[in-house]
Amino acid sequence: MAGGVGFTLTVNGSGFASGAVVQWNDASLPTTFVNEQQLTAVVTTSLIASAGNVSVTVMVNDTASGPVMFTIAGQQPTIGTLQPSVAMAGGLAFPLIVDGVNFGTDAQVHWNGTALTTTVDDDEQLTATVPASLLGSAGTASVTVVSGSGTSNAATFTVIGPQPAIGLLEPATVVAGGAQFTLTVTGGFGAGDFALQMVAAPELQSFITG
Repeated sequence: MAGGVGFTLTVNGSGFASGAVVQWNDASLPTTFVNEQQLTAVVTTSLIASAGNVSVTVMVNDTASGPVMFTIAGQQPTIGTLQPSVAMAGGLAFPLIVDGVNFGTDAQVHWNGTALTTTVDDDEQLTATVPASLLGSAGTASVTVVSGSGTSNAATFTVIGPQPAIGLLEPATVVAGGAQFTLTVTGGFGAGDFALQMVAAPELQSFITG
């Protein structure tokens, strides 16, 4: 939140090396190398004095990563992440966790404008119940938070159809030439047998059945 105290920012990714530097709108931050997939950096109070969006990148030698946007919220409620952010059409009701800032005691989660039954965990997290009636068909939903007289930014929730669909890969990136790893794929795959296909090139394919 704008005007808050300084904090330690954790940056997860891949290809990090000793000497990597986290940049905040192109200004270098004091950075600690944890491992090839994680860095921490110190963000001072002066850098979050005003609301707005910040571009965060990582410099390794003379190579810059792609930018990731960091939001410094003003007084209005602001959504950061949804957990989960994808569900199957025709599925059962589930709890939706909304992380962000500036959630008041009266905060309520809205799904395409429909108010959901909401529990305020604290001023940075809400839990709302998404009923099965809102999952009738594939599409996207706009999730917002109304708190006091303010309405947050809209976060997109995806409802996927019965065809196989990927919602999230963990990890999303790895370093070329690295060791074998376990890939967790979150999404909707329907009932029965399925196969996970990884294509390095049109002529190179591998399958994992399940």
